[in-house]
Amino acid sequence: KIPMHHPKLSQSHWLFGFAVLLAVTLINGATPSISASPSVLTKSRENVTVTWANLPDPTPTDLVTIHSPANQSDYIGHVYLSNTTWQGGEGEYILPLVNNRNDYGFRLWSNATGTLVVVAVSNNVTFENPSEPLQGHLQLTSNPSEMRLMWVSGSENGSQVMYGLQSGSLDYVTKIANTTTYTVQQLCDAPANLSENWRAPGWIHNAIMTGLEASTEYFYKFGSEADGWSEEYSFISSPGVGADLSLDYFVYGDMGVSFPFYIDQDQQPPAAETVHWVRKFLKTELENKPSLVVHIGDISYARGLAFIWDWFFEEIEPISTRVPYMVTIGNHEYDYPQQPFRPSWSNYNTDSGGECGTPYYSRFHMPGPAYTSLLNTSNVTPRNLWYSFEMGPIHFTFISTEDDFLEGSEQYNFIVQDLASVDRSKTPWLVFSGHRPMYTSSLHTSDIGISQHLQDTYEPLFQKYGVDICFWGHVHTYERTCPMYNQTCVKDGEKAPVHIIVGNAGNIYQDPWISTPPNSNYHVQPSWDMFRTENYGFGRVSANGTHFQFHLIGDNRGQIHDRLVLTK
Repeated sequence: KIPMHHPKLSQSHWLFGFAVLLAVTLINGATPSISASPSVLTKSRENVTVTWANLPDPTPTDLVTIHSPANQSDYIGHVYLSNTTWQGGEGEYILPLVNNRNDYGFRLWSNATGTLVVVAVSNNVTFENPSEPLQGHLQLTSNPSEMRLMWVSGSENGSQVMYGLQSGSLDYVTKIANTTTYTVQQLCDAPANLSENWRAPGWIHNAIMTGLEASTEYFYKFGSEADGWSEEYSFISSPGVGADLSLDYFVYGDMGVSFPFYIDQDQQPPAAETVHWVRKFLKTELENKPSLVVHIGDISYARGLAFIWDWFFEEIEPISTRVPYMVTIGNHEYDYPQQPFRPSWSNYNTDSGGECGTPYYSRFHMPGPAYTSLLNTSNVTPRNLWYSFEMGPIHFTFISTEDDFLEGSEQYNFIVQDLASVDRSKTPWLVFSGHRPMYTSSLHTSDIGISQHLQDTYEPLFQKYGVDICFWGHVHTYERTCPMYNQTCVKDGEKAPVHIIVGNAGNIYQDPWISTPPNSNYHVQPSWDMFRTENYGFGRVSANGTHFQFHLIGDNRGQIHDRLVLTK
């Protein structure tokens, strides 16, 4: 079995490696070599072929490391040569590379002596346009006739979106985009603020397309004269708001990134399948319908490794350039030792890897209030925390489980006001979402304090205002409850929300189910638990004025694993 990662390789391996290389050359007359082709890539995610030869005494643990920038001693990932025809000391890998505004390089490592050493360094690989506008992601505003677009490029000024009703005829232009970035000084702790983990995020652009007709396809490009322009994309505008409308959308949490190489963190291979199936549904069954994605926290799992954000946005690009990509904050975006809300019953820790929300705040822009009570040590304006919007027959309300959510807090007051303001004649369905769940039968014991305080604080509001369903993440499984109140299924005919955990979109760490009796291998499903599974997948919702249908779609074959129908 190939290990997920190995000890970080130090600079001393370089010096020893070149000594070994010299000795090998003198003895065998053949110099180990590694090269990458083509040396100039025309677009992001284009393949490069990495070829090596003349590796003496090959072993299954020889490897190639991937560096970006090419002269950076610390690598972003690696591949083991045992996955190829390594026995002959030669072989090749084909890898897609993401344009992160830097060049790439590759280094060949030998383990013939029992110590990994560098024996060859490749040529550099660059992009034809390092400033290329990339990572487009649509987001809703509070106005159904608008659509926000954010993207990244290599320069600051003059970026816009061109859009129109016909492909190739983009007659409208947005105002010049608001543009920002963030620096390593705006990250609050290690490992995020260490030089070996920092990569500049480029310039982040934010523009709004206005005057959109309902449920209409628009074509668009984004960029500038300085950066160039993206390829043409299209989206279906919001249908507006009303009980006479319908809406299909996708919901999941805890997805992360599936890399084509190993990184020095746990990886999320199921993420690629989740993206594949969501994209497939959008291209087939929902090709001409408005839709959106709701990602309920734990977005990229960068956790201080800055390059991961670029790879995440490139991974979701086929989805996020077609439908709005709406997010909530999770522990792996925000939690850090100095966060202001840290009660004794919580388990807020160092889960963001020192990012303290900065990349999350900067790279997304959800409709929401000004978070006036929040202190942020990074001097980045907090956003995308608690907010709401409406689309079709649904009112969406979001909570930040990482900030103060207790009665009397700014967040609590916003949620009370929001729930009280819902017009059920316009939006008959009220959907509540947040990262950490109120209920789970998974052995997630460190979260019990937060779960209990969420129940105590918000279940009375759910009953008072008639919340229909709650979606959660954080636990990397799927679980659906009965309509619940106070840890009990309500009686037939009584109203209470169903709770669904959809944290199974990618992260491969899974807690076991709670055992009965404790510490046994016998896992009794609680009476309030209607269905649960450790299979990876995502949720799909289809709603109109009278029916709310939810399907759990499995990543393996794209088939339905669980189904719920609510009616009015």
